[in-house]
Amino acid sequence: MILVGFLIFIVVFFTKEDSLENYSGTTMGTYYNVSIASSSNENRGSMIKRTLEKVNQEMSTYIESSFLSIFNNTPVGVWIDSPTTFLKVLNQAIEICKLSNGYFDVTAGDLVNIWGFGPSEVFDPPKQNQIANSLKKIGCDSVSADNLNGKVKRDKDVQTDFSALAKGFAIDQLFDELLKDKSITGFLIEVGGEIKVYGYKSKNKPWSVGISHPDIPDQSIFKINKNIKKYFSMATSGDYRNFKVFGGKAVSHTIDTKKGTPIEVRRSSVSVIDGSAMKADALATALNAMGPNQGLNFANKNNIEAIFIIKEKEEYIIEFSESFKKTLQ
Repeated sequence: MILVGFLIFIVVFFTKEDSLENYSGTTMGTYYNVSIASSSNENRGSMIKRTLEKVNQEMSTYIESSFLSIFNNTPVGVWIDSPTTFLKVLNQAIEICKLSNGYFDVTAGDLVNIWGFGPSEVFDPPKQNQIANSLKKIGCDSVSADNLNGKVKRDKDVQTDFSALAKGFAIDQLFDELLKDKSITGFLIEVGGEIKVYGYKSKNKPWSVGISHPDIPDQSIFKINKNIKKYFSMATSGDYRNFKVFGGKAVSHTIDTKKGTPIEVRRSSVSVIDGSAMKADALATALNAMGPNQGLNFANKNNIEAIFIIKEKEEYIIEFSESFKKTLQ
């Protein structure tokens, strides 16, 4: 597995007239759903599961034989040969780490673990010296990628965690595979609440997806119509689905890498729309870690299409970044 899989952030809308191939199952510790509009009757279930599992086998922190686990156990300063897919994800991680000034940082795996959001069960919050020791090592320069020679290395003794990119990357990989089939006219891929849509449903109807309501998961608080783009990905990072309670205080799975502590549960979320599901996945995590005000300013400055769901005085407010406002016009 890659992460605990009970994050449900989207609602997909279908009608009785929709005639689609539907595939579902579990992967990366969560669920997946794939709906396909096609002129053929080919069964694509095995290909879908194989594509998703290949990413899981390479990038899981739960599988001891995964390349990510091997990388995390490699001595500091030692270059090792890397799969091209791993290099691609690591490069994206470093790029967004630098862009976000470290609010998104895959080298914070040790912080994730000591707070109990990794493979090991944790019942008490970590000591301050544990947090301080982890903070000393993490950073955008704590891992390196040599793209010319296809190698990677750890520059500091950090634990790398791809949980905030791997689902998105797996979706992008499956997207590329489905595009090869010319009989497919449209599809929707969902893995643990992250989605990517292409083309149309049957009878040229656009896909319609919604961001689920924080208090009513099977209802949407905001709906997006596929007609806004030829294809798009949407990833959501929220603080109210995957959390722990320490001393009566609820804390989210998203780590504030500046303080080394999880962000508080505010019952808020941020969704990012991008052509790449991997990039949307990472940016949503970064914006959520920043908080609504700083996150919205960052999204506006960097032309990120983002939707913020914010709870204020028992009411939910929806804020759009300037870039997303332009898309809606």
